[in-house]
Amino acid sequence: MIVPLCSLDALHRSRLDLVAYAGLAAKGHPPLVYLFCPETHQPRNDYCARFFFEAHGVREDPATGNGAAFLGAYLLEHRLRPESGFSLRIEQGHDVRRPSLVILRGRMVAGAAEVSVGGSVMPTVVGELA
Repeated sequence: MIVPLCSLDALHRSRLDLVAYAGLAAKGHPPLVYLFCPETHQPRNDYCARFFFEAHGVREDPATGNGAAFLGAYLLEHRLRPESGFSLRIEQGHDVRRPSLVILRGRMVAGAAEVSVGGSVMPTVVGELA
């Protein structure tokens, strides 16, 4: 679910209430909620976002590539960005003290949304598989 909000204040106050969401979950909608607003922490960025999901309780992802990809398709579908192409900087993770930056690019190609995602995150664990 993609939820546009008007302000950082509304974004900061947001929570995923699994009890209230139960009706949607019963209809097969997974509890994956991507919220975004046009107010940002840094003026050079375009949006600030949060992504809530259910995994034995509500969790929040500090950087969500798939959520940003869905946002790109949403922006193109609703003609909120030019079909010829856009490049956006999306802040995420501030509310979980892991500020991240997601780069979102999108355009329409032969009537279909083409979206790519990249960016940077604050690593918390580094490991090596042997």
